[in-house]
Amino acid sequence: ELKLDPEKTTATTPLPETFHRANVLVEIDAGGQKKARTVYANDLTVAIAANYGRLQVRDAKTGAPLPKVYIKVYSATDDPDESPVFHKDGYTDLRGKFDYLGVSAPVTLDTPPTRYALLITSETHGSEVRLVPAPQL
Repeated sequence: ELKLDPEKTTATTPLPETFHRANVLVEIDAGGQKKARTVYANDLTVAIAANYGRLQVRDAKTGAPLPKVYIKVYSATDDPDESPVFHKDGYTDLRGKFDYLGVSAPVTLDTPPTRYALLITSETHGSEVRLVPAPQL
C-alpha cells in the first residue's frame, strides 16, 4: 500500500529490485477504480505505423535497427461470437521493419478485423505485446 499526499497529483514508489528485469503487472486500486498495466522488461523500442500496418523495432539503448525479431500477429473483430485468429508471423528485415498486415492468403474472419495483437520477441532484447487498431481505410 502507498499513502498518498493529498497536496500532490502524482506519486512515485520504487519497484523492488527482484522485479527490475522481469515482466510485471502493475495494478492500482483506489477511489473505487481499478487499473492494471503490464510492463515488459525489454530493451526494445517499437514504432508502429498503424495506418500502414507496419512496425520497426530498434535497440532501446543504441537506436540501431533490430533484424531477425520474431513477430506473431492475431486479428480480431468486435463480434463476440468470433475468436481472434492467427493472421501471420515472420521476422523483421535488416532495417528492423515488418509489414504485419499484408498476407498472401485471405483472412478467415466473417467480418473485417478491428484490431491486431502483436507479439514482438527477440532472443537478445526481450519481448513485448502490442494491441493496435486496424487501419482506417
